[in-house]
Amino acid sequence: MELSRDTEAVADSLAAMIMREHTNASCSYYEGYLNSSDPNLITADDRTALVDWCYSVVDHCQFSRETVASAMEMVDRFLSMPSSSADDAVRVAYEALRDQSKFQLLTIAALYISIKINEQMVISSDLFSEICSRAYTVEEIEDMERTLLRGRHGDVTFRPLIKLDFLSSP
Repeated sequence: MELSRDTEAVADSLAAMIMREHTNASCSYYEGYLNSSDPNLITADDRTALVDWCYSVVDHCQFSRETVASAMEMVDRFLSMPSSSADDAVRVAYEALRDQSKFQLLTIAALYISIKINEQMVISSDLFSEICSRAYTVEEIEDMERTLLRGRHGDVTFRPLIKLDFLSSP
């Protein structure tokens, strides 16, 4: 019985540490582009609305919510990349910071990539376009996916979130 309480305490402590680390680490990427005095840039409310939409998609598909965290980390890193990165990617990042539609497309493409990486079931680009109410074509989503990957130099090995599955009871 004592072991069970200790295991619960360890799990709670680890979960709190991971949440704190994730919150602190993730904020640093988007602080730069959301805390600007430029009124033409996207806002924290714009980002929050898209995060909520992403959660509704993964909840509907019964995917892990960590998939959204991974997608938003991709978006944040992409938008925070130095101007010395690939020219097309820099242009797209600049546009996405100033155009809600482009920011939305970037977020959709990041979620699409994150689902491919993190989930057992993959959604086709055609179905993903349908999930987005055809706001973007398959070609637009796939083009943005390529741009995002080029801008990250193909690096989709973003800092993974630690899972606590090993602490769960069978």
